Amino acid sequence: MRYDVLFRFREPGQFPEERTINEPIVLERGEAALIPDVGDQVTYPYGGHPTDFNVLSRRFAYHDHHCTVNIEVGHPHAHAVLSPTE
Repeated sequence: MRYDVLFRFREPGQFPEERTINEPIVLERGEAALIPDVGDQVTYPYGGHPTDFNVLSRRFAYHDHHCTVNIEVGHPHAHAVLSPTE
């Protein structure tokens, strides 16, 4: 199965941007990668600079032999992220 991982940035109280990096991360059959979970911190280029973000949500869309993973991120401490027990 092929996976496309897309990151989307969201300011508090706003809708997420369409896409925050120009190219999706593409994983083909047999390739492995860690997909960040809600609450994880990730660093990737945003506005031409490495920037830290917290993962707010992730959604998997499956179709045929393809999966798109939409990961919504925001600035650390700008969003309240609840643990699964809260």
